[in-house]
Amino acid sequence: MIKTLIFGTGNSAKQLLKNLPDKREYLAAVDNDTDKHGQYFNGLLVISPGNMGDYDYDEILIASYWEGTIKKQLIEELGIPSNQVITPQKNTIKIAAKLSTLFNTTIH
Repeated sequence: MIKTLIFGTGNSAKQLLKNLPDKREYLAAVDNDTDKHGQYFNGLLVISPGNMGDYDYDEILIASYWEGTIKKQLIEELGIPSNQVITPQKNTIKIAAKLSTLFNTTIH
């Protein structure tokens, strides 16, 4: 299992959590919105980017409309190695969401 932090707590993150293959162990959700810190998103504790070092993770999966800004924040400001920052193609999220809605089920 790949130990993963998911960055984002919006619709994109919900779709990814529902529709990506189960090869990941999600440790926490990361968000820049301080109002969300300490709350739970899909069963995951929401933490600040500054608390990511408290976790032993393999990758950070960006699941947000602000993908470019977040990627820059992680690599340039927080010093995360670029090979640990994962940005799924937006089409992956959109297709999974449409199929899920069409068949009223989660795609695996």
